[in-house]
Amino acid sequence: MEEPAEVQSGSPPETTRVHPLLSIWKRLRGFGLKRLFFVCVGIGAGMGIGAAATVASIAWLSSRPTPTRDWPRLDIEGMGLKAKLRTDRDNSVRYQLSVVPRSNDLKAAFTDAVREGRDSISFTVHLYDKAGFELCKKEVRPTPVVGNGGSIDGLQANDAFDYDCSRSNYKRTDHWNLSWVFPALNASVPSDGATALNERPSTDQTLIHQGQEMAARVTKEAERQMALARSFRDSLQQTPPQINNAKAKAATNPSPAAPQQENEPSEEDDTLTGFDLSSGHLETLSGSTFVVREGEMFVASVWVDRTEVLGEAQPRLHITCKTRSGCVIENTTNHQAVHGRKIR
Repeated sequence: MEEPAEVQSGSPPETTRVHPLLSIWKRLRGFGLKRLFFVCVGIGAGMGIGAAATVASIAWLSSRPTPTRDWPRLDIEGMGLKAKLRTDRDNSVRYQLSVVPRSNDLKAAFTDAVREGRDSISFTVHLYDKAGFELCKKEVRPTPVVGNGGSIDGLQANDAFDYDCSRSNYKRTDHWNLSWVFPALNASVPSDGATALNERPSTDQTLIHQGQEMAARVTKEAERQMALARSFRDSLQQTPPQINNAKAKAATNPSPAAPQQENEPSEEDDTLTGFDLSSGHLETLSGSTFVVREGEMFVASVWVDRTEVLGEAQPRLHITCKTRSGCVIENTTNHQAVHGRKIR
């Protein structure tokens, strides 16, 4: 019998198996140089258009305008003011700030305060995130809004933050605060320089103002004391006739042991060695002790503090006594003077 032929199976010839890239390359080789050039130009143009579209999309997403935000009104109870803020972002963060008196009773005081201190009035807008960290701030010098009858109804400012207030920072903003330099509207509120940041007021400007007031008081008192010291010294240089007669009589009839008279004038230079603020005792290097007038003890304590705290040299004193109970003690370093009574 004839046996059936065996069917042979196998893979197709190797010539039919072609890699896709090789196929594309063979097709490109078949193009002419001119046609190949146009293909490359088309591919490059497509890639350029895609890159430009990507860049334009990113730029639009990063600079597209944001909706206007009306922030909660800020009531500044300590100063008698209230403030309102609106913001948005186009190319930069823009703001509209309005500051008005809290009540109609304060309008007259508000008008006077703005007219008298317009050049010194300023506000600073602060933007914070949820954790309370400052993201943006802008110092503002608003423009008065004049109402009927010439009164000033409020202050307004319409401007933009600096470019360091980025879009990402603005989007993270959760709340706002306001600090200011503004005259007080009544006697019960702090004076110029009082600063508040919502419920957590900053004390920096308040401390600066208190220090300026204290320095002004000390300077004024020192000038007054210097004037008194000069006038007192000038009066001592004009010796009364009765003192000249007493001196001549003492020279004619000298006493073997004449004690120092209570009202005999004296003038000397000495060095300050210590001062006790509680008792008012001022001590010198020569061993003399004076009781400083109660209202002038602070000035003398400053002399000692500058020596102990700042390490300055012990001040030299020029002491002029018309009587033992009427002495002027002048600090020749800073030309301040105090009155005192010599007890030793």
